[in-house]
Amino acid sequence: MGDYLRVFCTKEIYPTINEILKWTKSKGYYLRVDKNYNKVDLDSPNWDEVAIIGEEGHRVFIAEINKDNKQGDSLMREEVKEFLQLLNEVEDVSAEELAKVKKHLNGTKYIVALQVTGDYVGEEGDNSVSVFLKYFVDNCAGMVQEDGEGFFEGNKVIVEII
Repeated sequence: MGDYLRVFCTKEIYPTINEILKWTKSKGYYLRVDKNYNKVDLDSPNWDEVAIIGEEGHRVFIAEINKDNKQGDSLMREEVKEFLQLLNEVEDVSAEELAKVKKHLNGTKYIVALQVTGDYVGEEGDNSVSVFLKYFVDNCAGMVQEDGEGFFEGNKVIVEII
């Protein structure tokens, strides 16, 4: 299994895969869907999981969207709860930055989780992951979290969680 990155989105805007890929292309990155995911409706906001191929043809990551189903068994709510608990344990963090992250998590409508795959290759993988996540930051009021790093604002870790 690979590393995980997540983007916690506070706008209840569920983009289609084609909208995301069109946006990444406008930024100069040609990403595409792995042909093994050909049953995913790329024009529907109701996708659950998709694998993304980078510019050089390597499968870079698998993206999964977890929405709040407004029920007690919501995977999204459980994940937010776990991160809020982790934040209560961090030390040596600015109270302002910590409050910013907690407020964002409490307002989360959905999470997009990326599992970096074994085919993740250096700069191609970095660029593909970054531009895919940036779509959600720019268009869906997202905040990125990376396992082993923490929560980001732009390219800077504002709350470190190791």
